[in-house]
Amino acid sequence: MYGSNMYNNDIVVAIYKRVSTDDQAREGHSLEEQEKIIRSYCDTYGYKVYKVYSDEGFSGKETTKRKQFNKMMSDMKAKKFNKIIALKLDRITRDLFDFVSFTKTLDKYNCGFEFVMERFDTTSSTGRMVLYILGVFAQFEREMIRERTLIGVKGAVNKGH
Repeated sequence: MYGSNMYNNDIVVAIYKRVSTDDQAREGHSLEEQEKIIRSYCDTYGYKVYKVYSDEGFSGKETTKRKQFNKMMSDMKAKKFNKIIALKLDRITRDLFDFVSFTKTLDKYNCGFEFVMERFDTTSSTGRMVLYILGVFAQFEREMIRERTLIGVKGAVNKGH
C-alpha cells in the first residue's frame, strides 16, 4: 500500500527523522528542520500525526541499531498509525536490502509511506521502479562516503596524524 491519498483525514502518520553524526545529534542540526517541514506537509494533506520518532547520531547503513526506528516499526505492527512520513528515502535507510525489507514489512501490515522531498506514485510499476532506483542511489552515496572517509584516514596516517 504505497502512495498517498491526498487530503484524507483518516490517515494517521508517524513522522520519522534521523541525523547521521554525533555532532548533528548533539547540536540538533537538521532534526528540527526535518520535523518542521514534515509537519507542514502533514498539515497540507490533512494527516493526523500520531508520534514523532527521532534517531540522532545514527548512520543510514542499517536500521537494526536505531531504537526509535524499531519502536516505530513495533507501533506500526500494533496498528497505531497507517503511514510513515520522512523527509527523504535516505532518512529511512541507505541500504537497498534494508529498504526492500522495510517496504515488504509495511505492505504486510497495510501501512503506507511518503517522502516529502521525493514525490512519486508507488502504486504503479513505474513508481515502484523509481523508488528502488532511489534506494540504489542512497546505498551508492553511503558507499562513496565510506570510501572517501577511508582515503582521508589513510592520508592522515601517512602524514603522521
